[in-house]
Amino acid sequence: MTSMTRKKRFKTSLSLSQAIEKAHGEKEYIALRSGRAPMFWIPLRVHAVWERMEVTLTCTVLASPLPQVTWYVGKYFFSRCSMEDSAEYSVVIENQYGKAHSFATVLVRKYYGKESGFDSEIYRRSLIAQEADFAFSLKPLFSREKEPFTLSCYFTSDLLEHQRNITWFRDGLYAIAMLISGGSPLPFSCFSGELLQNSERQELKYQDQEASLRVPCAYKEDEGFYTICVPSLDGCKEQTTYVFVRDAAAESAGAPGSPLNVKCHDINKDCLILSWMAPSDNGGSSILGYFIERCTAGSEDWVPCNEKPVKTCRYPILGLAEGQAYQFRVKAVNKAGISHPSKASDPVITYDPSKGKRVTVIPYDEGKVIEIFKDDLEGEFSAFIESKSSPFSLQSLVGSNSWQMVNLDMPVNSPRFALFDLIKGKPYSFRVRSVNKYGISEPSLPSEPITAGAKLGNYFAAMHYSNDMEKEM
Repeated sequence: MTSMTRKKRFKTSLSLSQAIEKAHGEKEYIALRSGRAPMFWIPLRVHAVWERMEVTLTCTVLASPLPQVTWYVGKYFFSRCSMEDSAEYSVVIENQYGKAHSFATVLVRKYYGKESGFDSEIYRRSLIAQEADFAFSLKPLFSREKEPFTLSCYFTSDLLEHQRNITWFRDGLYAIAMLISGGSPLPFSCFSGELLQNSERQELKYQDQEASLRVPCAYKEDEGFYTICVPSLDGCKEQTTYVFVRDAAAESAGAPGSPLNVKCHDINKDCLILSWMAPSDNGGSSILGYFIERCTAGSEDWVPCNEKPVKTCRYPILGLAEGQAYQFRVKAVNKAGISHPSKASDPVITYDPSKGKRVTVIPYDEGKVIEIFKDDLEGEFSAFIESKSSPFSLQSLVGSNSWQMVNLDMPVNSPRFALFDLIKGKPYSFRVRSVNKYGISEPSLPSEPITAGAKLGNYFAAMHYSNDMEKEM
């Protein structure tokens, strides 16, 4: 080998080593320029698992060069979790440019079968132990008519959220039943009685561990058993007491107490039947009768409905306006004087119960309708059929062939009419004529004979006839 050849080989190896060294230098320079502190692109995530499940803690890291990873508290892989593995875990990543850390909680829950979860018996019992209870028993309360009274119930602590739906009942029976749901019996409560709600007549309130029921003006109808029901996970906690309401002092000595339970029945467009109960205290002498008053709902302008005392606890009210809201009250009379007025009846609105049968509804044009009233058609095209405002004439049969008019001074606008002062034991039949602007119809067929009995003869009889009968006339 010549010296020339040796020189060439030496230069070649030198150039190669220089190239490698240069490449290493450039690589180090590039690495030096691209070096960065570590950061978590996706940090650790919280895990909640059941005992003996498998869970892996993972995270995504950006760093150059590759960092050193250190776990604290526990390992990052669990093949079969145990309750002791519940802890907060953290990971630290570090290189020469800096370090970062992330942490997450691992919660390992133990399975107790039916004894676990928010619907478990253990959880229910823990809540029951925290439920508020009654601090004192409700005691009987004594009040007087026209005066206010308040029933108050106190609790040992603030009611829990599921106990806030407090209900009050009057004169009812309480019961607890078992509802089968999913194979498990669940208690639930039921109460048959009058459910009391906030209104002008009564105010229900819960505040500062106290539930109260306030009646601003007491009447005899407010006397009775009162029950408060508080929801519980075991069904219902309840207490009952009795409220006594004495009659208000009479304006004159020996006058009776107020009549009770005034109610409206058989409501029509211009009449209705009013009923009530005799007062609980007659003042020491028998009740001679009752005076009835009415007013439009919301006003205090009371108008008498009868001039002479009514001897029965049921009376027809005539001459009412259609579509008007009315209230009624009753006063009792004995030889010593007149009672205080009763509690006013609930408001009622007079209406024609058969109006819907005389209306034909014709749909058209995507939901629009046309309403055609038979009264309008009949009034326009027929002279002998009742129009909307047509009155009726009623006749009663006395004896064999002698008919007498019984409502000469009172036109009847609905298929009801009350007859007074019938003779006891005497048979009667009735027939009806309809009247419109064109004249009077032929009489209807007579009713079946009816004999006035003690109650019927002394007070009144109410006649009923159908719309079909009107058309026959």
